[in-house]
Amino acid sequence: MKFLFVKKRIGGDIWANSRLKAVSNMLSLKGKKVLDLGCGEGTYLGDYFNALGNNILYGDLDLELMEKMKAENKIVLDATNLPFADNAFDLIICADVLEHIKDDRTALLEIYRCVKPKGYALLMLPAHSFLYSKNQIKLGHWRRYDKNNKLLLFFKNTGFKIKKVRYSVWILFPLLYLIQKIGDETCLYGKRGKIYKNNRIEILLSPLLNFLCWLDSIIKMPFGLSLIYLLEKPNCYFRKNEKNA
Repeated sequence: MKFLFVKKRIGGDIWANSRLKAVSNMLSLKGKKVLDLGCGEGTYLGDYFNALGNNILYGDLDLELMEKMKAENKIVLDATNLPFADNAFDLIICADVLEHIKDDRTALLEIYRCVKPKGYALLMLPAHSFLYSKNQIKLGHWRRYDKNNKLLLFFKNTGFKIKKVRYSVWILFPLLYLIQKIGDETCLYGKRGKIYKNNRIEILLSPLLNFLCWLDSIIKMPFGLSLIYLLEKPNCYFRKNEKNA
């Protein structure tokens, strides 16, 4: 898998490629129905599964972001109230979405409802609550997640069982931690983070960057910027639609 220029900045592309390589080691589907939930303007995960021969639907709440996408099969939707029938998808990708939703449990219940029995939800969550700062509120984050019994119970109570789990992007973890201590980490994201007007530097460094991302994907460390969960819906489907259950 070649190094992809996704975010147009070195840190962002290391982040994207490390996670993509980790996902490619965790799951491979062909000929399935997939929803990329919260795709924004970046479709590298959906595009990966599309290239494998799956039927991809891209969805997000932000129409303006989706209008920047080249893909035609896209829909505006709310993650807490998905407009699909039960058991509609073989896989729902939910990358960097739940932390933006105050009621993340309702969103996960909707994902569970729309996944077929023996189907999967691929979640990517910002890791380590101690990295949550007031500056991340500017990014619309309600929380970061810890790999602990509380999160395990969260998944269990919605009906999912954990198939695979791992940290990702550990290679950038020291950088974010350091920037948090000396400044405002929101400079790494959004428009303020797009400091490279061309990717000439990345093109020159791409063999090294690709190696670092590969290293990040094959070596499992007990820390990282992202938590990746592959959740499976049991074959014996049961409803958990009660919000306060």
